[in-house]
Amino acid sequence: MLEHSIFILFVLIDEHGVKKQIFINNYERFNMKFIFYSLFFFMAYFAQAKANTYELSLDVGGTSTKFAYRMHGEEQWEEIGSIAGNDHADLFCEPELVAQKLKTYFKNRGIEEIKNIAMSMTGIVDHDSQVVVNSNFLRKISKNRYKFPFSFIPQMTRVFGNDSNFKILNDSIASAIGNALVGEYGLSSDIVKTPVLVITLGTGVAISVIDEESDKYVVFGAESWIPRLERIGTDKGKSLVHVALSNTQLKSLDQRRKSLRVGRGIGSILSKYFKTFVFQPHTIILGGGNSVGLDTSAIFEGLAIFKNSNSDKNKNISDSPNIMVPASYKQQSENQLNGAMRYLYDTQSEQIDVKILRH
Repeated sequence: MLEHSIFILFVLIDEHGVKKQIFINNYERFNMKFIFYSLFFFMAYFAQAKANTYELSLDVGGTSTKFAYRMHGEEQWEEIGSIAGNDHADLFCEPELVAQKLKTYFKNRGIEEIKNIAMSMTGIVDHDSQVVVNSNFLRKISKNRYKFPFSFIPQMTRVFGNDSNFKILNDSIASAIGNALVGEYGLSSDIVKTPVLVITLGTGVAISVIDEESDKYVVFGAESWIPRLERIGTDKGKSLVHVALSNTQLKSLDQRRKSLRVGRGIGSILSKYFKTFVFQPHTIILGGGNSVGLDTSAIFEGLAIFKNSNSDKNKNISDSPNIMVPASYKQQSENQLNGAMRYLYDTQSEQIDVKILRH
């Protein structure tokens, strides 16, 4: 018989804060089999806890919040969807409740533990300090309850845990990374060469440039240029592209996307870009929902019209830039969400840097 036994109590805390008590009667003489099974048990427990950890990518726009989630370590998204209408407005209307509402929304979808959260957003973001400097969307949706500069980090840490990893970035930066580094083209292909100009045509218009410096990519955002860009070619507050896409004289959206009027609108954006910035791209990628299905021949024709209208001011325009458009809305959404998550990982490993695009 055994002379005595030692009573050991292990207390494990799971994600709900519920104490799980595991009582093990351990004897004075440990044998190898007991040690083996004990180690196997604990390894299996923590492996299961890690397997149930998710990462979440968000793209917050003017009309909806697109999302994608997957288990940590997986490459493919488990689900891609969107939050629109009143649910979208409710999610961001109260500044200090955004994180809690996100947690509740995804908990209702069976997602209990989220550790990596990447959120791209329309507006001006200071990527170094990770604060939103200004966002017309947040001002409007909350009736000016956001006090800028605004940081989501305190509430994200409080709700998702101290070991959670949260990154926020401007949506044009996510679009640039997603379309140029992760998307169906990618800088690894022969057809995409740096510098790459990415024009995002969503609810608004934004531009970014990706170039290579030493052993990493640098993404240049032109956030301060956006207000002027929005009013190219019109005095009504919208760009020529959006005016052309809403043209009721053409019967279908497909016709509008292939029209010369849209090409001229994009040509005007490119023309102003070439006159303003020193980075002259070898490749131009159009991103955002309004870029799907656009006719590149109409864009080239529109660019030629603006180039020839004032040859001196447009002398920097490349004669034959390679222009690419996304094949589908699904692909474009996935590129954007992939770009946000790639930003989270690559800024940690210092493989991507974000700077301001200078004139």
